[in-house]
Amino acid sequence: MNCTNCGAPVGEGVKFCLSCGHPVTPPQGAPVPPGPYGPAPAHAPMGERSAVLLIPVIFGIVGAIMLLVGDFGGWHNRGYYIEETVWITAWSIAGVLIVPMAVLLFFVAIMSLQAYRSDPRVAHKLVLRGLIAALVVFVVTLVGGLILIATTWDNTNNWLDVGFYGGFFGGLISFIVLAYERKRMGQALGPMAPHQPPQYQPYGQSAQPPQPAPYQQPLQPAPPPQPQPPAQPQCRNCRAPLQPGVKFCHICGAPQG
Repeated sequence: MNCTNCGAPVGEGVKFCLSCGHPVTPPQGAPVPPGPYGPAPAHAPMGERSAVLLIPVIFGIVGAIMLLVGDFGGWHNRGYYIEETVWITAWSIAGVLIVPMAVLLFFVAIMSLQAYRSDPRVAHKLVLRGLIAALVVFVVTLVGGLILIATTWDNTNNWLDVGFYGGFFGGLISFIVLAYERKRMGQALGPMAPHQPPQYQPYGQSAQPPQPAPYQQPLQPAPPPQPQPPAQPQCRNCRAPLQPGVKFCHICGAPQG
């Protein structure tokens, strides 16, 4: 490809001409291949979303509103000299615990909605955050209701109201749905591969493929030892070489028996 301004040759991937500095534009109609570390799509494909994640969104918002607007519970006490009715609401002293639980239910709804709109690997982490928040709301609401019933047992009557049921069922249903969805996502994603940082190459140099190791000839087995010919006999007297089987030396005549 050449620069549209000065005509100088321009390498692949260069955004500005090295000769004149003019911006380089790719030819019209040529598809630009996506880079290995390009931006991820804003939304996950429809096939990877799960409409189940919308259930915690609904229960989280409705439960939080019920905690803030409705009464958590109360009791009525009638005696000879006193008659009182007490309501526990988010705007009473108990609001120190009721209001944070409502905020956590809103947090569950937000995490579930973002997980529905995110990439599956990102959604896997968002679901875990909402799962923990829903569990906290369920446990705190249940313990608060049990404490209310236990401490007002001797009164004329006591009750749990809209706020309790909003926090109880909002936390419980959200926890069950998010726990199921996280398990399903874990099975779909499989084992997470360890993150590998991108390898950057100097400007103007292309990535070199890994060079194969030099060929090494396999080791050959050692040849078996060759039998050595028997040593030629020598005369006992003059050390002259003799033919096998002779009884006298042909040089000095010494007997060899």
